[in-house]
Amino acid sequence: MKTLQQATASYAQAQRAARDAGNEARELLRRTRLENNVSLETLASRAGMSVPHLSKMERGERTLTPETLDKLHYELAIIVTNRSTARVVVEDAI
Repeated sequence: MKTLQQATASYAQAQRAARDAGNEARELLRRTRLENNVSLETLASRAGMSVPHLSKMERGERTLTPETLDKLHYELAIIVTNRSTARVVVEDAI
């Protein structure tokens, strides 16, 4: 059986791991958004949230739940896919 001290240490370790995973997810979201030239305004609108709220999530000032992260990644993927498809259609027409 764990002691209270061991349980506290385990809990602190789990909290650090969760925080690190959240930070990695935020960085990946922001990097992907910027690499694909997607504005905060566009992504926020598609995801049904305000620009300031999304901006604060990217900076780690707001909680980024797994559900919200899934929604943002889904919308970002649609935007990027649509742009890629449109680019191919235009290039084929030229």
